[in-house]
Amino acid sequence: MSYTEIGEFFRYPKHTFNIRELQLTYEGPIKHHLLAFESPLVTPYAENNTSYFHWYEPMKRSNLALLVIHGWRGSDRSWHETKIAWHGAKLGFNTVVPCLPYHGRRTPKGAMPGIYFFGSPDEKRSINAFRQSIMEFMVIADWGESMGWQWGVIGTSLGGILLNTLMGVDPRYKWGVSIVGGAHIHRIVWEGVLGLAVRYYLKKRGLTKKDYLYILDDYAKFLDELDHTGKLPQTRWLWYYVDPLTYARYNSPRKVVLINGLFDPIIPRRVIKEFSQRAHPSAVIWLPAGHFGVIMAAPITIYWMLKFLKYKLSE
Repeated sequence: MSYTEIGEFFRYPKHTFNIRELQLTYEGPIKHHLLAFESPLVTPYAENNTSYFHWYEPMKRSNLALLVIHGWRGSDRSWHETKIAWHGAKLGFNTVVPCLPYHGRRTPKGAMPGIYFFGSPDEKRSINAFRQSIMEFMVIADWGESMGWQWGVIGTSLGGILLNTLMGVDPRYKWGVSIVGGAHIHRIVWEGVLGLAVRYYLKKRGLTKKDYLYILDDYAKFLDELDHTGKLPQTRWLWYYVDPLTYARYNSPRKVVLINGLFDPIIPRRVIKEFSQRAHPSAVIWLPAGHFGVIMAAPITIYWMLKFLKYKLSE
């Protein structure tokens, strides 16, 4: 089955998006552009319907490009992502840092950043936030295609989960580094500490662990049918359509390095094993740390990640 067919859930009208520059500043020798376009997925929230991204332009013209995806309740101006972007541009990458739906300036009035993306009771809104993110990353790749860019991608936490879906549905993102990301969203919600609020709401609606075990079994059957038919099965559980595990075998062996924590209470080790069995990543690196400990170690690993991606994309 082709990428086009397997990624149908994320398709959007292929017209030219009006990507406009809002601001240009200089950070030392690096040109820093703030750009925007209208999102291909329209939501009921006006603030969320404009997609923003930062482009750190290298000093010399280059066809290397890097998408940097921030985590849940982070922002496109977080220290972690800004550091990666600036160093990436110094190494010759056209580095792009998008603002995820319902984060930063895209947060609806009266809401907390990121909560409408994940953490609220509105399941459909959260699924559409995942879907909207992937569609916008595809629009950014369309924009880069006109300049002949070769894309790599780095994602952290929620950004790593999105990365693992993106690389399964868009072959233009050739190499990636997932930092404390994962797959199998249902397991992350039910077994990780981040899902406590969502589990509380689900239990108030009468859902129990028995229902969770039923969903695990149903998702396994969904994946089996997908493997046998090559087509996305119909299901009422729309989370299946955004889960990285669904698309793991459509870019396998996957040119991605997974960096995770041995003691991470948010991303259970089991989900990394499940994803690895389907995607066959280039490497899995376990650090003796929890979720935020791995992120805090980023200053040590940033330069290595960038050099690795530059080498691989230049082959």
